[in-house]
Amino acid sequence: MIKEILKNTYFKFAAIFGRHTKNHSTPQLLILMYHRILPLDSSEAKQEEPGMVVSPELFAEHLEYLKANFELTTISDWLDRKNSDQPLPPKACAIT
Repeated sequence: MIKEILKNTYFKFAAIFGRHTKNHSTPQLLILMYHRILPLDSSEAKQEEPGMVVSPELFAEHLEYLKANFELTTISDWLDRKNSDQPLPPKACAIT
């Protein structure tokens, strides 16, 4: 029980004060990896390891936050811009 409380506290602290919330002097690319997006009551979701499934509703919330706070891009587009000396967004996010 204490371990779960500490874990939840850490995640809340990271969500509020993590690197993704700061302005950096050089452009930053946040890369998020989603393993599976499934309704949590589906048989497939119940077979997955904890933390490997996100519900469609939570994924939609994540996208709304990301759209409001980052420029959504692909890793290859961001690297192409960087390698060709094109301007980079200060805060970008790629989802895999």
